[in-house]
Amino acid sequence: MRWFLALLCCVLVGFGAFGAPLPPTVAGKIARIKSAPKPVIVANRTISVRALTAEREDLQWPIARFASTVAEEFGEFFTPLGSQDFPLAINLGTSTNEVSTLTRQVFRVDEEVSHLILGIPNPETVDLEELRVAIAEALLRERARALKGSYADFQWPLWFVKGMVDSSLGNHWQAEAYETVYGLLEAGKLPEITGLFGTDTVPSREVGALFARWLMELNCTAELTSERVKLCNALIVAPWDAGVLKGKTQAAFEDWIRDQQFRVFLPGTLLLSQFKRWQTYLREPRSVEEAQEISDVISRFTILRPKVFRDLSTLYLRAYVAFSNGDPEKYQSLREEADASAKMLEDHLRRSGPIVDEAFQDKEER
Repeated sequence: MRWFLALLCCVLVGFGAFGAPLPPTVAGKIARIKSAPKPVIVANRTISVRALTAEREDLQWPIARFASTVAEEFGEFFTPLGSQDFPLAINLGTSTNEVSTLTRQVFRVDEEVSHLILGIPNPETVDLEELRVAIAEALLRERARALKGSYADFQWPLWFVKGMVDSSLGNHWQAEAYETVYGLLEAGKLPEITGLFGTDTVPSREVGALFARWLMELNCTAELTSERVKLCNALIVAPWDAGVLKGKTQAAFEDWIRDQQFRVFLPGTLLLSQFKRWQTYLREPRSVEEAQEISDVISRFTILRPKVFRDLSTLYLRAYVAFSNGDPEKYQSLREEADASAKMLEDHLRRSGPIVDEAFQDKEER
């Protein structure tokens, strides 16, 4: 026992236990830890934000709110992400040159332990889209670890995570993305969905966003039920292969894209591409039933569109009513008037760009 105590004393003396100064690197780390502001922890205790220097302290709350918003947006697809036992830690003012997610590291936050750390070198200049994707991926990886015990169980490619993030972006971007994808569909250039599971496959940003939303709709219902929780949790740790399609085919994906053409991303706005699609339905009816089908499609297109477009649609609807009533002369007269107005509206769209009805602007989403 005496030899053990003697050895222990030597070790303590060697490390400055009796007043000798600590090594500069250790002393510096301890000083930084003591001087760093206390971390901000979100209300549900799933995310903590720590400023590594006092200069970043004012940015803790904005970053915490931003991270919480990302987590809430993903609630549209999944069960709530994150864990009170293993919160996501975000460090502000790291020495790295880019946003980085570090896995399997231990970082104590008010006696809690985080296994994921997200480092942000400069919160004032960070690319918010890059940060949003990094937070989303970190939350998904942590969810996979909670479900299966390993970060490696999260297998989705980064382009798919970005697609999920993009599908929750503002309506301006979504409207443009949809027009791009619909154009690919009409041109026969839409990628085969089975090819998206290749290891080297990276689709365009717009295709990735629509594919991600479609896949989420396949696997998660609209209501937060126990079945939805089960399906979404299974999806997070599912192998990245065609099995997640649940037997759905390319045709099903294309039909879903066509159905989205009636979705109003920007209330009160009419794009030239939307107008051209609407025109394809203005065919000459061969029966009363066909006239009614055309009228139904025209009506669906007019919802939340600019007044000038609604007025034009009304002209066509009156023409199809006349056809259904067996009045070919009135139909022809109204049809010629409507076609002339349509030509003028198309010319305006080509010259001046989208038509925006200011009366709808207060209803537009972010």
